[in-house]
Amino acid sequence: FPTSLTAIDNKASSTVWTCSQCSNVNNENDVFCTNCSKKKEGQATSAATKEGHVNLSIGSYAFSGCSSLSEIDLNIDAIEGYAFYGCTSIKKLKIEASSIGNNAFQGCSGLIDADLIIEGSIGNQAFSQCTSMTDLHLTASVIGNQAFQSCTLLSNVILNVKKIGNQAFSDCG
Repeated sequence: FPTSLTAIDNKASSTVWTCSQCSNVNNENDVFCTNCSKKKEGQATSAATKEGHVNLSIGSYAFSGCSSLSEIDLNIDAIEGYAFYGCTSIKKLKIEASSIGNNAFQGCSGLIDADLIIEGSIGNQAFSQCTSMTDLHLTASVIGNQAFQSCTLLSNVILNVKKIGNQAFSDCG
């Protein structure tokens, strides 16, 4: 397994981010990286890639607290719990995934716009305390409990979901 990672733009194959201290967490498809920095201007569209593939899971705490990411555009198997927890610089998300784990984007206070297509579920408190979020376009089977709790500016919401958990949108705009 590689000990460093270069994030690849899925559309243009241009290098955007470089990370060191990467490791395999639970199995061959989970990635955990620290010490990430911008290599050249552009949009970080795949936060975790290995040999150009995007059919991976981003492991728990993989980018937790990263203050450099501003936009994420992912088509990936899964995003595990706390993967982007507290990434306050993220402003825009476009994600297609099978699932998003508990607390995955909790406390991303700079997040404004999220466009999410999730085949399965969004975990509990996955986007709670995203206090700048105004726009949410979401397709998912299940939204977990308190998933968008305290998204106080949320005003433009388009949902296509089968089940919404308890207090999923409590304390929202």
